[in-house]
Amino acid sequence: LVQALHYFEQSANQGHVESNYILGQCYKHAVGVPKNEKLAFKYFSIAAEKNYSKAQYQLARYYENGLGG
Repeated sequence: LVQALHYFEQSANQGHVESNYILGQCYKHAVGVPKNEKLAFKYFSIAAEKNYSKAQYQLARYYENGLGG
């Protein structure tokens, strides 16, 4: 799992949209990393800015629940 997270981070840093979304999910649900809503929001925001609809939905949920940055 640690290796997978490493590759997702590398991909995200290279602009891969879905990798940003996946990292957001990992931080939101504490999968392989400590739960961190701020980092989840950050990664969802990056993907949402590139029109990734699943990330846009997650951001909407954050704002709906008063967790938006």
